[in-house]
Amino acid sequence: MKRVIVTLLLSLPVGSASGYYWNGSDLLRACEGSDAQQEKCLGYLQGVADAGELAKAATKSSKDAKDGNDTYAWVQAWLQERFALGIFFCIPEGIAMRQLQAAFVSWAKAHPTDLPQPAPDLVRRAFVQAWPCKP
Repeated sequence: MKRVIVTLLLSLPVGSASGYYWNGSDLLRACEGSDAQQEKCLGYLQGVADAGELAKAATKSSKDAKDGNDTYAWVQAWLQERFALGIFFCIPEGIAMRQLQAAFVSWAKAHPTDLPQPAPDLVRRAFVQAWPCKP
């Protein structure tokens, strides 16, 4: 399990990707588009939400870091630091997919100059605003 988490975290894009990725404008168009486009939007938002939950889970599994795996311990420490900085979101149970969509669309319309940036970070920022983690 810990290898899967480390692999997923280390494979996340940082900065500009060499291949194609959605930016905020692409995602907003999908979220406001046809039913088929909205389904893509919902899948994308769910993927970011799931990745956020996985990252939060990694910060809380301290027992795994005790097995001498320095890489995992480093990743966990890095995640815990970011958790303290407020970069994670805490979506409460029972939130519907359309609420994820509404949170992103609302945030995107309020931050039009940010839309050329990669969509995953913009979704994270929208979700942090809508559902910040409480200390």
